[in-house]
Amino acid sequence: GAARHLACGVRGADGASTQGPATTAAQQQLQPQVDMQAQAVALNSNLIADRGQTIATVTEEITQVAELFAELATLVEAQDEPLGLVDEQMERAEMATEAARREIEITAQSQGGCAVC
Repeated sequence: GAARHLACGVRGADGASTQGPATTAAQQQLQPQVDMQAQAVALNSNLIADRGQTIATVTEEITQVAELFAELATLVEAQDEPLGLVDEQMERAEMATEAARREIEITAQSQGGCAVC
């Protein structure tokens, strides 16, 4: 913009600067603003780079969590069959125990009493 135009200066036919004292004074007044803008651009660039690194780190961590959940799902699925077998065996044991109790009752009635019943 204006600061850049002022900073470039104007050269005469002989190549000598045609800047007068007013142009140099204007450049000196604008220089702190130009410096502050350059610092702001540098700061924003650093913030953008930091944010990009943070996003990459979070993305990597999310991927690791997803892998952990996939492994957990595999383990849970692997435990499903053995737990089903245990449940089935417990039901069979309950039925066998109930059948044995009935047999003891029948035996006890036919023998006239039992200490277990």
